Amino acid sequence: MHPLAQLPTYNPFSLFRMTGLINYRGFSLSETPSLDGKVAVITGGQAGIGREITAQLLLHGISKVYILARSEDKYVAAQESWAQREGLNADDVAKRTAFRRCDLVDLENVKKVADQLKQVLERLDMLINNAGMSFDFLYL
Repeated sequence: MHPLAQLPTYNPFSLFRMTGLINYRGFSLSETPSLDGKVAVITGGQAGIGREITAQLLLHGISKVYILARSEDKYVAAQESWAQREGLNADDVAKRTAFRRCDLVDLENVKKVADQLKQVLERLDMLINNAGMSFDFLYL
């Protein structure tokens, strides 16, 4: 069975609307409330869509963002981008973000990182599961 067969529609615009990617309620990022005092964990927050999500969290005053990813080099480049492009203070970005090397394909590594986070976190307000891998080979 095709993986999309269970969806209510094949119309890509309807699928985007269901995910919330198409903004049909007139919401603006400027309406986002302050995230002061909030803590987030995001997978893949150093690249692609995750990089922009992390930038928005920082712009809206998040206290701490833990970025789980494989590439620390991309994380360092993202930090520089957040400071330059978004006009954020580089020291502030460094203070409010933290990198944790995590390979989501290796479940033992995921468990290890999760245990480390449980030890350092007093609270977790947001978990953003952004990173993923395509397993298209399963449907060949």
